[in-house]
Amino acid sequence: MIKKFLAVGIITIALTSCGTAGIEKFDSAATEICECMSNAPALSEELIAMGLTRDADFSNCIKDIDAAMISNEQMAKSIETVCPDLAELHAEYAKEL
Repeated sequence: MIKKFLAVGIITIALTSCGTAGIEKFDSAATEICECMSNAPALSEELIAMGLTRDADFSNCIKDIDAAMISNEQMAKSIETVCPDLAELHAEYAKEL
């Protein structure tokens, strides 16, 4: 009986620690994306009028991040937390993956 409790405890700790590491990985990637986007040049009114959007900047900023991470629900949560102004852009992009 004690062995069962011990086994359940070890499994619980292992799953909890893996979950936290996973979230930290998404938060780190979200921070990287946000920093990249903040360094991207602002679009002028002329460029916006021509139909240019920040999609190209976003695509450039996520190019080194695994597509499975980008489309993962945790990435959406991390982006919403780290830089909520990019949440909508991320959601649109993730739909197309």
